[in-house]
Amino acid sequence: MGRLGSNTESASAPEIDRYGLQRVTWSMLPERPRLRACCTRLARSNEGENGDRTVKIQRVTHDSGQETYGFSGLMRCGSGWTCPICAPQIAAERAKEIAHAMRQHRESGGEILLVTKTFPHGMDGVLSDQIAGLTSARRRTRSGRWWQQTRELIELVGYIGALEFTWSERNGWHPHLHEIWFVKAGVDLPALKRRVHERWVQACEKECLGTPSFEHGVNIKFVDDDAEALARYPLFGSDLDRAAKELTHSHTKQGRSSDSVTPWDLLIAAYDGDKRAGWLWREFARAVKGRASLNWSRGLKDHFGIDEISDDELAAEQEQANEGVETVVEVSLKDWNRITFHRARQALIQYVKCFGADGAELVLELLREKDRKWLAEMHRKRMSPDAPPGHEILRQRRVRALHVAAEKEFEPCKRQSSSWALSSIAV
Repeated sequence: MGRLGSNTESASAPEIDRYGLQRVTWSMLPERPRLRACCTRLARSNEGENGDRTVKIQRVTHDSGQETYGFSGLMRCGSGWTCPICAPQIAAERAKEIAHAMRQHRESGGEILLVTKTFPHGMDGVLSDQIAGLTSARRRTRSGRWWQQTRELIELVGYIGALEFTWSERNGWHPHLHEIWFVKAGVDLPALKRRVHERWVQACEKECLGTPSFEHGVNIKFVDDDAEALARYPLFGSDLDRAAKELTHSHTKQGRSSDSVTPWDLLIAAYDGDKRAGWLWREFARAVKGRASLNWSRGLKDHFGIDEISDDELAAEQEQANEGVETVVEVSLKDWNRITFHRARQALIQYVKCFGADGAELVLELLREKDRKWLAEMHRKRMSPDAPPGHEILRQRRVRALHVAAEKEFEPCKRQSSSWALSSIAV
């Protein structure tokens, strides 16, 4: 695993390159154009004061006093699973919703349970099949007379469910289910665990997931500290900074209690050139496509007075907010295209954080000088006596394009016959 900085304001720990991680996701998921457009293309509704389209660099001051910087006026993918830019922001807003619900339930005299469910797994498991089996088993436990009796027994107000994923060299993928149950006070925890475990074993066996043990299959405990519960609850995206921090300070750690890693760990390793980690992360991204990162039981949000907001709206909420948001500098469309071409989004954020608007102008001037040198070099090569004429350059481009098109068209033929070679065809 490579080592990157954590997303903190400390001068001794460099900030993680989220935009660099995002470029890695582009190469591994080329079939998702919306992911590639995130924070690169301007939003359709983006217009400047004079009708010109610009990108704003904003400083956001949070309630805790921490300041973060980001871009406004850009398209957002709203992916809570695969985007290293949108996922942490979505997770932070979802955490506020859960904290609000927990606080209200405690004030009404209720208690909160943290329920974890898992099943036996090994290296031969396929993640997409495991997720399908896990969700089907969860559906079985929430239906029928047993579920109705359990709800009445503990006076269940509702629940919030989330999936967590880890991977290890020993056991492969390990998806498990975490739920927060809002119940009455005075629940008999040992009796409830025996009851839930018996039902969970039946559901897993019907889905061919094996027989979960009593020790590890189901874990139920009271939540005494809401902050600790949120830290343990798997809000996907909130652990990106944790993964980067552990990798940054790996030389000071005495070792982890487990050899398991999260999907963010895999993405950071792929950013550092680990091809196997990239393959595993791609498997994860395709397996969770279309699945919700959080599931609230029916009517629970209305019970606590929480509005229904999509992940896309949460990803763009920072741009819509007025309090605590300050525009530091605006970048023209031409300059923004130059920034994205040179992959300088992270550098731009860092310079603006250190030097304000002068930092943005410094980065843009460096990129303009780089473009001028490149154009001068191209002009020198084109005017060289050894350079091929223009019509020859065009012919070479057409030949290369024909080769690429032929490779794509005859790819099935290449799989059927190993002796077939495109180079034998004269173009």
